Amino acid sequence: MKRRIFLISILALILLGFIIVDTYGLFETNSEATKNLSVGKWVILLNDNDVTLDEDITLDDFTYETVSHVEPGYFAPGVEAYLDLVIDATGTDVALEYEIEFDDSEFVDHPNIELTITDNANNTVLNSNTITGTIGLTGTRTLSLRLTLDWVDDPLYDDIDSELIDAEAAIHMSMSFSQLLQE
Repeated sequence: MKRRIFLISILALILLGFIIVDTYGLFETNSEATKNLSVGKWVILLNDNDVTLDEDITLDDFTYETVSHVEPGYFAPGVEAYLDLVIDATGTDVALEYEIEFDDSEFVDHPNIELTITDNANNTVLNSNTITGTIGLTGTRTLSLRLTLDWVDDPLYDDIDSELIDAEAAIHMSMSFSQLLQE
């Protein structure tokens, strides 16, 4: 009988050993960990259009001054046209540096057509066709500009003005944004 109790005890110890090893193995094989990183996103809007990944932008919604001698919706001598631009970075999770350049070289032969760029936030006329600055994480996250084209009716330029008949006039705009690494 002692031998039987001894064998049952040994068998119970072996069985207990398998249960402990199997349980430890279960905990070991089912352990996992995942860490998700939040990556800062870029969303830059130009007049409510996402330009984050666009390379080519067409701005053709100028507002033309109404005058009695020119049909509405056309640019001609004696007319002023303007376009409001709102660059919105409120959906961007990083501070930005920007450079915006307006190329009006198509009008270089027409000194009576003047481009003026106004910062609408403080109503100041900018002296350059290149605008640089920063958009931080706090404060104003938008930039509001007004482009104004003024075609002065000057008889001295009648010959060169007639060269623009049936022509498409364009102002080229390029924008560059990069992450600001220090504020």
